[in-house]
Amino acid sequence: MSLYFGTQEVCPVFGDGLDEIEDGAELEEYFCPIDIESILNDYYTDYSQKAISLIDSTDDTTMLVGAMKYFTSDGIEYSASTSSQTFFHTWDKSKDIVCSDGHKYRWIVAGSNSTSNKVSLTSFNRQIVAVVAFGTVGTYGDNQTTYLNTKGLNDCSKLKWAKFNAPFLNLEYSCFARCPSLVKIEFPSTLKTIAGYAFEKCYSLKKVDLANTELISIGYGAFSYCSSLDEVIMPETIKTIDTNAFIGSGIKRVTIPKNVTSIGTSAFYNCFQLEKMKILSPNCNFGSYIFSRCYNLRTISLADGLSLVGSSMFDGCYNLKKAFLPSSVTTINSSAFASCYSLNEIRFPAQLETIGGYAFSGCYNVASLNLPLTISSVGINAFYNCVRAKGTLDFKNMLTIIPIRAFSCMQNIEKIFLPENLIEISERAFSGANCLKELVLPTTLQKIGQYAFEDCSCLTELVLPAECVDINILAFANCSGIQNLVVYSDFNVELNLSSCKNLSPVCLEAIVMNLKDLSTETSKSLVLGSWNLPKLSTSVQAIATSKNWVLS
Repeated sequence: MSLYFGTQEVCPVFGDGLDEIEDGAELEEYFCPIDIESILNDYYTDYSQKAISLIDSTDDTTMLVGAMKYFTSDGIEYSASTSSQTFFHTWDKSKDIVCSDGHKYRWIVAGSNSTSNKVSLTSFNRQIVAVVAFGTVGTYGDNQTTYLNTKGLNDCSKLKWAKFNAPFLNLEYSCFARCPSLVKIEFPSTLKTIAGYAFEKCYSLKKVDLANTELISIGYGAFSYCSSLDEVIMPETIKTIDTNAFIGSGIKRVTIPKNVTSIGTSAFYNCFQLEKMKILSPNCNFGSYIFSRCYNLRTISLADGLSLVGSSMFDGCYNLKKAFLPSSVTTINSSAFASCYSLNEIRFPAQLETIGGYAFSGCYNVASLNLPLTISSVGINAFYNCVRAKGTLDFKNMLTIIPIRAFSCMQNIEKIFLPENLIEISERAFSGANCLKELVLPTTLQKIGQYAFEDCSCLTELVLPAECVDINILAFANCSGIQNLVVYSDFNVELNLSSCKNLSPVCLEAIVMNLKDLSTETSKSLVLGSWNLPKLSTSVQAIATSKNWVLS
């Protein structure tokens, strides 16, 4: 079955006449007239229309037509409100069409000069082979633009091909949604917008070539879940790709043209076959999760001039191995590369200033981190669980705070050099650094959070700076390898060193001797545990007691 519209001379618009061509219809081909400016999904009641339908000539009795009830194939009988001035007539140029199934069909014109009644094609679901629109119609809206309404093309289960010869501007909301057999679309060169859900769940659609159009925007979910769609070619004119535009589609590679200014949230989310992406636009605003969960993405290319990588932009791209970012990038937003399990090489821009929370969390295979001097902010969990990163973490930058879990579970890091202006190391910031052997705390450090160095079992020596007066009691939990912990004179911080089992007797005695005298103040505790307390002589323990410290 095919759906045709007439020539420019006789067919400006086909109106609401397709609202009942739905799931199960036999429509296989659709041809648009040559002078339609927009394809719509919504009903409009402020224009009159004419439409040609056809009925099976083997049954010339009745066909239901919207509110107009029944009419016969000779166009004489009809039942409608006389005030509506509805009329029907047979087209003089009509002829029978013989279809492959042997049925003959006859063209019938249905027209109305009423703005209240609409022509619909109820009963066409199963047998229709063609529909043609003729005659003149009114215009819609203040701009007096003519439109084509294709609501009925939703859910046409056998529609395979859509061809647009018309110089129309817009494909409107849901106009070809859920046509699971649609394989090919030929777009008009004048096309400017594709609205939301226009081709949603067209499972057989393989290629979308928009290169020769004047397209400006692709709407919300326009090609969502087109699982066979493996190629999209966009024109240089495009500026906006809206939220969920290609979510769940089968695209294998995509190039974002240089004039795009906005890519919406989840635009390419879960494009499970996407292998290569390239963004040519240097001035693009990003929503979240744009390429998230593109499990097969292996190659990314971002334009020089981009200043940021969007939030969760590549989150969950399990097969991405390299992230070479342009020198213009100053910000990597939260979760940008989170859970990129195969990522083993990151090339940070020389001017990078900010790395958001979770930005590289769960990137198990990152081999090393060479952070630039310009970094001034790192978010929580930024490099959490980068378990295979080796060598040295050198913070020769402007960081003042290392936040919660920022570098936690980096099991193979051996050396950490912290910035000289660092003020705070937050909770679990370096916990789980099992191989850490060398750590120098800057003199500016004032605070060390809970479990900040938990399980740093290879760390043997640590010097606490004099300004560091806020140390959580469990900051060094399970640092079993520490032999020498150097504290400053008049040390006034409670600590739990019970799991630091290898502290030497000399170190423990020096700690006690440097404790502040609290004989006129409230007592404090120093937890040494059953391993360390016996290493102190009775006389040294008595000194601690005399200073109003409780050893346990």
